[in-house]
Amino acid sequence: MEFFTDKFFKLVLFIGVILFYGATYLRVLITYIKTNVNHYDFEESKDKGFVILFAISAINLFFSRYVNYFGDLRFVFGSFLVNVNSIGALFLLASIMLLIYAQNSLGKSWKIGLEKETKTELIKTGMYKYTRHPIYVAMLLFFTSLFLLLPTILILVLVIGNYAAIISTAKKEEEFLIEEFGDDYRKYMQEVNFLFPKIK
Repeated sequence: MEFFTDKFFKLVLFIGVILFYGATYLRVLITYIKTNVNHYDFEESKDKGFVILFAISAINLFFSRYVNYFGDLRFVFGSFLVNVNSIGALFLLASIMLLIYAQNSLGKSWKIGLEKETKTELIKTGMYKYTRHPIYVAMLLFFTSLFLLLPTILILVLVIGNYAAIISTAKKEEEFLIEEFGDDYRKYMQEVNFLFPKIK
């Protein structure tokens, strides 16, 4: 039973990584079909993050004896590890659902990067009523889930690095959006929180 539980969470991590990134690639395809605009260059823009996480999750699933080389921290949680893994699995599922919902909220305004050529409207509906960057919230939740499912030093370093990169990217995006939408976006900033929804 213990083996089954361990194997289950390893499988959750492996499939979760594929689904999370797959949702973005699928959105690229859907947007291309609807608008004939490709927002992602698969030839030039190699997603190294996905390749690294896919490799780690595959090693964890098929060659788990090598996980010790990642700096295993599972001992920190002791007998609560199964509970921590369960929370991680829930976070992973929530991050995928939030990512898909946030992308759908953007509709035709969805794009990758600070692309000035393609003009879009300012979206304030859906998830964007509660947070200015729901996709980045989904990403923060996703990386948190990775550590809860596979608590190692390597994952912890990747999580901290990605936290910093996500917040930095969000701030750069804010500057771009202020330039793009002016006072309309400044007003939106006063109404809706940067990442986490306001508690009423």
